[in-house]
Amino acid sequence: MTLTIEERNRFIELLRDFISRVDDCRNTEGTATTSGSKHRELEEGFDKLVEKLGYKTRVNFGSGNLTKYPSVSFFRADVIGEEFTNSKLSLQEGIYIWFCYTAKIPAFVLKIHAAQKFETQDFNAKIFKTIEQEKNFKFFKDYDDDHCCLVSEDFEKDKDKIIDKFIELFEFLKSFDKEEFKKKFFDKKEETKLLSHATLNQILYGPPGTGKTYSTIDRALEILGYSKEDRNEARKLFNDFKEKGQIAFITFHQSYSYEEFVEGIKPNLSDNKSGQISYEVKNGIFKELCKKAENDKEHPYILIIDEINRGNISKILGELITLIEEDKRMGAKEEIKLKLPYSQEEFGVPKNLYIIGTMNTADRSIAFMDTALRRRFEFIEMMPEPEKLEEIEGIKLNELLKAMNERIEFLLDREHLIGHAFFMDIKNLEDLEQVFKTKIISLLQEYFYEDYAKIKAVLNDNGMIEEENQDFLTSEIKELGDEDKTIYKIASFDDGIREKAKKKYQKIYDMKDANEENKS
Repeated sequence: MTLTIEERNRFIELLRDFISRVDDCRNTEGTATTSGSKHRELEEGFDKLVEKLGYKTRVNFGSGNLTKYPSVSFFRADVIGEEFTNSKLSLQEGIYIWFCYTAKIPAFVLKIHAAQKFETQDFNAKIFKTIEQEKNFKFFKDYDDDHCCLVSEDFEKDKDKIIDKFIELFEFLKSFDKEEFKKKFFDKKEETKLLSHATLNQILYGPPGTGKTYSTIDRALEILGYSKEDRNEARKLFNDFKEKGQIAFITFHQSYSYEEFVEGIKPNLSDNKSGQISYEVKNGIFKELCKKAENDKEHPYILIIDEINRGNISKILGELITLIEEDKRMGAKEEIKLKLPYSQEEFGVPKNLYIIGTMNTADRSIAFMDTALRRRFEFIEMMPEPEKLEEIEGIKLNELLKAMNERIEFLLDREHLIGHAFFMDIKNLEDLEQVFKTKIISLLQEYFYEDYAKIKAVLNDNGMIEEENQDFLTSEIKELGDEDKTIYKIASFDDGIREKAKKKYQKIYDMKDANEENKS
């Protein structure tokens, strides 16, 4: 990271201009205005110079009268945003390179600086502690001439040394990974508040398509101290934490075992020279995450278990089911540790490990859940939210979903409703037809065990389910079966008539025809 001779000279000119403006204000006893187009021009001049180095500038003279600490500050441009300690270009946020012209000796201070609020509250990103530990530098105490700071009494005499130090600090701040600038929590009170409200063990349950797995991202980020309205940003942040190992995601299934989850004996095939197979104890995902959390008590760790009810909980967790209770965690009053069967290690669950499960009630009702699991988890119901759906091409998706779910609940139960997520990405009639053709009809077939009379009723006899022609059923065949049996088939979705297709979906929630039939 270098500056040409011209750029160095330009940098010196801009700093001189800044010093001159401060002197002008002081010569008028601080009453000269500290705002205006000239000050903005100075900031723009610095911006043009440091843009290629990846920095942005903030010039501060104060608001109204001259501040005690007029300064030029440089912020690393790629770490400004809501998720970073520098949430915006402000001296009240995060970390930056600070050049200050004070009214006392030494007059000039150039240093890595932290926002003043961190004098009274904890740092909110790893970068601060990394600098303090690696460079033995204290942000609000050290003004010695070391790696992070330079002081001068005479700008003209030390101008070249000051520019060299600027370049050194630009390189220094750029050397850190972006992750180090990401916020953990806004302050210690906020951290305590967030973690005290976050349940250690929770299960999101509800019918298919209600956004349970989708919501685990938001809940995990909340535990970590983040809130993202933009879905793409939230998913990116979630994936970043997964890559770092702070979040783990697994899906339970019927064959999932204790050996995969906690620990087990597995063959070691790394050494094939001897021709013999050796065996070793290998950690499962739960034990591995517990160890990470235990070694990093300052940060929360999160295990997300999708479809938790599909696994055999007694078989997967075994005796460890007790250890996940809040008052049995490591460091709690009633802390419990158990000896693991394979490794013979003493094992406990740390207090900073959070478990989020999801459960599909169409697979198994909450009433049939393992009693031990139900006692140890907080259950959060997630039901269909038709109000989130919009109208497309004259079809009211919210009314359509409400109508189908009312009939399903009456004919079956509320655990087999249809979630709004199936319809969230629908933009046109073609999308809607595809969703019904590939998802909704098959889901209804599963719910009603192919009882097409009930499926037809759920759809308000809208023409999607038709009676099959029975011309090939002879009287002899009918005598062998049920003479009154009606055979149904799924109607074609490819009739090509748009208005006719629209009416099929509108009829699901339009009760005019049904009411007319009842009157007659």
